[in-house]
Amino acid sequence: MSLLDLSLSSLPLEAVIDPYPLSVAPDTTLSEVIRLIAQEAGCDCTLGLSDTSTKSCHPLPDWRLMKQARTSCVLVMQGMQLLGLLTEQDFVRLAALDINLDALTAADVMTRKLVILNASDCQDVTIILNLFQQHGIHHLPIFNESGYLLGIVTPQRMRHLLQMTDVMGLHSVAEVMTTQVICAPPTAPVQKLAQLMATHGVGYVVIVRQREQGTGETVTDLDFSSVLSFRQFPIPMGIVTADDIVQFQTLPLDFQQLDAQTVMSSAWFSIRADDFLGTAYQRMQQWHTQQLIVLGNQGEWQGMIDQDSLLRAINLNSKTFSFLNPILPSISPANAELTPKTDTQSQLILSQGGFCTNDTINSDKKIPKPAPTNQVPYEGGEGSTLNTQHSAKEHLLYSISSRIRQSLHLEDILKTTLQEVREWLQVDRVLIYRFHSDWSGTVMVESVGAEWDSLSGVVVHDPCFEKTSVESYKNGRFQATADIYTAGLTPCHVELLASLQVRANLVISIIKDDELWGLLTAQQCHAPRQWQTSEIELLQQLAVQVGIGIQQSSLFEQVQTELIQRKRVELELQQAKQELERRVEERTAQLQQSNQKLQHEIAERQQVEIQLRQKLAAIEATTEGIAILNAKGEYTYLNPAHVQLFGYDTSEALLGKSWRHLYPPEEITRFERDIFTILQQQGYWRGEAVALRQNGSKFAEEVSLTLTPEGNFICICRDITQRQQTEAALRTSEERFRSTFEQVTVGITHTGWDDRFLRVNQTFCDIVGYTVDELLTKTFVDITHPDDVDGDKYYVNQLLAGEIKTFSMEKRYIRKDGSIVWVNLRGSLVRKSTGELDYFVGVIEDIRDRKRTEAALQESEQRFRQLAENIHEVFWITDVAKSQMIYVSPAYQQIWGRSCQSIYDNPLSFVETIHPEDRERVMAAFAKQARGEYHEDYRIIQPGGEQRWIRDRAFPVYDTSGQVYRIVGIAEDITEYKQAEQEIRQALAREQELNELKSRFISMTSHEFRTPLTTILSSTELLKYYSSKFTEEKKQIHFERIQSNVHHITQMLNDILLLGKAEAGKLDFNPAQMDVRQFCQQLVEEFQQGIGHRHSLCFTHQGQLTPVSLDEKLLRHILGNLLSNALKYSPIDRPVCLELTCRHNELIFRIKDQGIGISETDQQRLFESFHRGTNVGNISGTGLGLSIVKKAVDRHGGTINLESKLGVGTTFTVVIRL
Repeated sequence: MSLLDLSLSSLPLEAVIDPYPLSVAPDTTLSEVIRLIAQEAGCDCTLGLSDTSTKSCHPLPDWRLMKQARTSCVLVMQGMQLLGLLTEQDFVRLAALDINLDALTAADVMTRKLVILNASDCQDVTIILNLFQQHGIHHLPIFNESGYLLGIVTPQRMRHLLQMTDVMGLHSVAEVMTTQVICAPPTAPVQKLAQLMATHGVGYVVIVRQREQGTGETVTDLDFSSVLSFRQFPIPMGIVTADDIVQFQTLPLDFQQLDAQTVMSSAWFSIRADDFLGTAYQRMQQWHTQQLIVLGNQGEWQGMIDQDSLLRAINLNSKTFSFLNPILPSISPANAELTPKTDTQSQLILSQGGFCTNDTINSDKKIPKPAPTNQVPYEGGEGSTLNTQHSAKEHLLYSISSRIRQSLHLEDILKTTLQEVREWLQVDRVLIYRFHSDWSGTVMVESVGAEWDSLSGVVVHDPCFEKTSVESYKNGRFQATADIYTAGLTPCHVELLASLQVRANLVISIIKDDELWGLLTAQQCHAPRQWQTSEIELLQQLAVQVGIGIQQSSLFEQVQTELIQRKRVELELQQAKQELERRVEERTAQLQQSNQKLQHEIAERQQVEIQLRQKLAAIEATTEGIAILNAKGEYTYLNPAHVQLFGYDTSEALLGKSWRHLYPPEEITRFERDIFTILQQQGYWRGEAVALRQNGSKFAEEVSLTLTPEGNFICICRDITQRQQTEAALRTSEERFRSTFEQVTVGITHTGWDDRFLRVNQTFCDIVGYTVDELLTKTFVDITHPDDVDGDKYYVNQLLAGEIKTFSMEKRYIRKDGSIVWVNLRGSLVRKSTGELDYFVGVIEDIRDRKRTEAALQESEQRFRQLAENIHEVFWITDVAKSQMIYVSPAYQQIWGRSCQSIYDNPLSFVETIHPEDRERVMAAFAKQARGEYHEDYRIIQPGGEQRWIRDRAFPVYDTSGQVYRIVGIAEDITEYKQAEQEIRQALAREQELNELKSRFISMTSHEFRTPLTTILSSTELLKYYSSKFTEEKKQIHFERIQSNVHHITQMLNDILLLGKAEAGKLDFNPAQMDVRQFCQQLVEEFQQGIGHRHSLCFTHQGQLTPVSLDEKLLRHILGNLLSNALKYSPIDRPVCLELTCRHNELIFRIKDQGIGISETDQQRLFESFHRGTNVGNISGTGLGLSIVKKAVDRHGGTINLESKLGVGTTFTVVIRL
């Protein structure tokens, strides 16, 4: 796959987001957060208290690395809202400050100012890389557009998902490596390491030691409190990461006492500076490590490669894509320049910094040390076999060191370890030997071939060892013996080794806490063996790991011991606490028992004191005066009420003084003479007296005196002046009540709870005809009419229940003589001060006269109702304000069309029925009703819309004081009267109009007759006197004139006679078959030759014209009159047309002219007799023609219509159905 295909932009955002990050609530304690992180990691740290012997010893898989990335931070969430972040650095800072994690919550230390990214703003992952580098962060929350958290992105996740080998193949390690590394010596406390990480913001600290100088002395550990270049510490021993610090916080460890070399990870892997980054990435993937040491060409330590380095490489590579793309096809993955190197220069760094070049080394010689330079030795060589062996050795050492660090059961792990080492070295035996205090020792663990004796548990003692070898082994010396018989060993040593079946021997010291703890030995039993440098290095490195494992195991045992001791102490404390509580309970019980009696006595005494205080408080608070006097009569105590009663301010004014200061002389004499004698005899006296106040005024008091056995006096007194006044007022009131009770004009009774009369007045006796003594022996039930008893008791029960305070009812009593008397009873009850019933009070009014009046009124009302409800007029009664309709007769419903109840509910509802044109006038006339002047005619509209005429009259009704208190009225329907009146008016108007028409007719006919008669007379006289002188032609003119006027008079007389017949209903109608077309044609020709000879007449016809049955004479009147009028009222130059149409069994005649026209006003009366248009001027006419036409058309059952416009012309249309 080409580099171009693996562009960073091709990686989707969803792939790099961890959607399930760890999260906690803000109130979660930090100790709980630490436990959550450890639980998510899936295992405890190397110093954990759980059994980890079964954990895998293989390199961490990718999912474990992803878990490490997930546990590197924790989100602090409030519901769905992100509040902050907790990272490894936060816990490192807390460890640096040695803060108790149980005392803080996540919200106390979380990072609140966060760098976040919206998914919509991220086109590719290079934006995330830029944010990592720009802000120096390792955790980036991602949100969607709705503000919902999608997850978090970390460098580890990006590195895991990117194809790093190809992406980084174009850059060398030297371009991005870190050249400044935070370092610390192996003796540095873990808390100091945390402080360094927190101060410099780094995720790890490298543990280093300086090389030995040429003198052979070891340089003292340097100061670790400042940032030191890695070049000052040429030999790295291990590393402690922030993740380690977080994991250690789950254990009860003292970070100030725990040193770095105890907890550091000592397995290191290296890379050359000129190697490609792809090689570094492969190494990290292969060994699942987060850091690599960078070596120069000479093996010198030049820097470190870590996560930040890879991010810088990715960012750097993303900037080079633009110019690399054109040349990528020419570069092959097989190209040597792009192929990652796999030479042996990438190898495991030796913790001890030394290696062996001799085949055999005596115990007296030291291993040669390299020159004092800042270099880390490494093996050269190009052979593939050597590379393979070297890689296998690295794998073996890494797996062994991992198992040792991850296990607390060190002996089991060491057995497996020695077995693997023996197999890798191909030796007969490998063992670990532990020294005792006398430098003898025991073989603790071994791996031995089946054909050789086991030395496990064998105790070996070499007397010469303490003297000759202890110090050299402490200083890191080792012994490599190829053959015990040729190595120049002492005879006793050879004998010892031979007895143990040893032929070749390689011995490495095991150091723990800078002391010689034991030996790691590889032995060849069957033959001599030349020990190789790599074999010596392997055992040296393994010895270092064994020493670390032993130290960790010791620390674990120490922690276990401390925990057991702590639990034992806690148990002892718990037992001691329980014993103490038991003793306290026993002592408490004794004290309680001994104090119960005392408490009881105290309680009784306190109770007595309380009672005394209460009594004294009561005496002090009472409104009655209380005083105590001695045998001499002097005051020894006075309560405030007594002092105030006599008008003093304080009791001191009377203490020690005699009672005689408070009474007048006559009272003093009475007390000394009468009262003290009774007091001495009976010991008690109570009565009334007159006392003196300080100001000299007198008042009445009630006094109680008691003589005590000691001879003292107790005086209780109260002012009774008001009581005496009240009693006097009560007596006066009682006398007044009795006077009223007896003299009132109504009956009054007092009745007890048993219904018996307690008191009655004389008026009540007169009403019922009994005496007082007789009534006091009876109950009210005894004299009540049986039909009224239940009603009476009903009200009594309501009074007793408190439902009513008084009641009023009309009832009947049975008099002593048996007669019935009607009364009005108003009842109430009187209660005692306790609320109990005292008696009922009844006030009885004799209503016999009112009842007789009501009966008479009822009879009168009945007669009135019979009268009112049987007349057709509406009889009504209202109050003066018209707020109440007292009565309305049933005729209202018949005339108004509305229910009587509607006007009872709303007395003014009838106003809405008045015609809008009359309503205002009628309402304005309401004020006349109280004066008796109301007389109005108006229209109403019934619910169905019909209008009725109403004549409404009203008059007032006066009470005894002369005030109007009722309005009585009567309304009648006068619609028929109004209609008759209207018809009379119309008849009168018609008669008047006829008279006018007759006058006009007479005037017209006289004119019409006079004119032709005058013409006839004139012509006849001329012919009579001048006939001899006239020519024949002139005579003929006069004869024709006479003849024409005679014809005109004849026609006018015929019209009058015909109209008379029509008005009388005697117009003859004689239809017969005729040819209408021919008739019309002839009629037009007649007019053309006659009066229309100077006009243009036309005739047209349409339709199938067959003979029809018509009255020819009447048809001539119709068409003749219409044509005559058209010719008469049209100019000579304007045509007149007759159109005949036959269609749909109808004959249609149209006479059209272009004459003077007829106004709309005249059209409405055009067919009335003698009516002529107002615009005819001097044109002669009788006004009968159109009236005759209308009558003739009606006789044919036809219709006549006209369309006319002044100055334009007129069209008459006659339609006759066939």
